[in-house]
Amino acid sequence: MALKMFKIFLLTVAVIVAALYVSLSYQRSADLAASPILSPEDLTSSCVLLDVSEEAESHIPGAVHINYTDLCGEDEILKPPEDLARIFGKAGISDSDSVVIYGECRPCGGSGVTIHPSTLTYFALLYLGHRNVWLLDRGITGWTNAGMPTASETSKRPPAVYTPHPRGGLLASIDYIKNSDVQLVDARTVQEFEASTILGSINIPADTVVSGGWFREDSELENLFRAKGLTKEKPVVVFTSTGVKATVVWFALKRMGYDARLFAMRRWVGAGETIVKP
Repeated sequence: MALKMFKIFLLTVAVIVAALYVSLSYQRSADLAASPILSPEDLTSSCVLLDVSEEAESHIPGAVHINYTDLCGEDEILKPPEDLARIFGKAGISDSDSVVIYGECRPCGGSGVTIHPSTLTYFALLYLGHRNVWLLDRGITGWTNAGMPTASETSKRPPAVYTPHPRGGLLASIDYIKNSDVQLVDARTVQEFEASTILGSINIPADTVVSGGWFREDSELENLFRAKGLTKEKPVVVFTSTGVKATVVWFALKRMGYDARLFAMRRWVGAGETIVKP
């Protein structure tokens, strides 16, 4: 009888341990899915590393490369969805891949913000309806700080079929701005903002949400956004002249749970809409 009871005890313990393991695994998966940032330690072999840097001298082994400027449109922030799909497909990325983005603008070193290549690419993939996409925590700097190796060249993957499922709601239109109750954020420099902006805008320069080449801590971002009067109860539209560097503030807002959308001020000006001094 004692032996039977002991076996039942061991079986019960094993079931409890297994249940806890599954629960923690699900929690970890949920945490990763909820966060737009992935640490080097959380990378798996199924992840496609995408380097979007300009003029980078070192790369993460196995990463494929797309120059982020190839994603930019002439008048719009991004090229049309079908063109973006061809670019990602040519690089060997399909719409079902888990993509981890890193890269910075090397020629932009003096601007105070250099991670817009990564945030623009992240936005582009979300715009295409991509489900599994993250930024690599602190980019290649975080990678090397974790003691990981680098390579002098990027890798090549066989071309893939990328089927886009565009999410138009991520891009704000002129009509949306004029006819909706939105919070407008001008992410240009203070000098640009003070020269002219869209009526009703507040100024959160892109370089104020980063420090040392990466995003500020969550508490700092939340304090910054609250100090500027932003609320999560209404949508936020972030803009710069082309919309590219606005993606840095857009990403920070998204990370903090705001309903953020993107806009290019050049469209406002090009349409003859009124601009004002704040």
